[in-house]
Amino acid sequence: MVIAPAHYQNVKPYVAAPEAFDWSNPTELVSGSYRVKDIIRMGATEVVVRLDGASGGTRYFRKLDGTHVLGKICRLVRKPKAFDWSNPTELVSPLYGRVTHVTTDHPYNKMGAYYTNDAAITRVTFDTGKSWYYVTKTGIYSGNTDTLVRKPLPVAASKEFFVVWRDGGNSPKYRHATYALAVTEAQRLSKVNPGAVFTVLKSVSAVTTPRPPKPPVMETQTTTYA
Repeated sequence: MVIAPAHYQNVKPYVAAPEAFDWSNPTELVSGSYRVKDIIRMGATEVVVRLDGASGGTRYFRKLDGTHVLGKICRLVRKPKAFDWSNPTELVSPLYGRVTHVTTDHPYNKMGAYYTNDAAITRVTFDTGKSWYYVTKTGIYSGNTDTLVRKPLPVAASKEFFVVWRDGGNSPKYRHATYALAVTEAQRLSKVNPGAVFTVLKSVSAVTTPRPPKPPVMETQTTTYA
């Protein structure tokens, strides 16, 4: 039986199962806007972790359920990879609609030391006219728990579309429904690939050749001789 320390007495319910939370691969864990950098101390009932970012500092979490034991109640969430901002128009918010524009033009991003490179603030505009600031690393708005979900836009094969092409790069596969969306993606790619040139290409015509009909199956007749 594990006895709860004094500073746990106001945290209910307390269950004697200190190994319940999965602490494997701690760098996959995210607390709010920050990712766990390393574990400083693994105690019997609590874990002290170091978070990335200049203002991340250290945090104390219950080993039982990964809940912050001091200050506001927040939980560690497992997010193995940094948030994927490629093709942002595929992203949909259940509250605000589909993403139409993404920009990282925010004062905090220019401060450098305030956020790490993969935790910059991103301003997102939706097709409903709403706009919010998200943390690039987690894709979660700092003021609520609204998470962006990837839902690709269906584009008919015969409909006009645009692609972003890079000389010497892979063959473009994603079809943008409008010229503006393709330009936005080209601008985003150019910022993460300095020196590379990205060109927006428009579909002009489509050509296809019907497949030849399958040859008929020849029936064979078997004759049995007595």
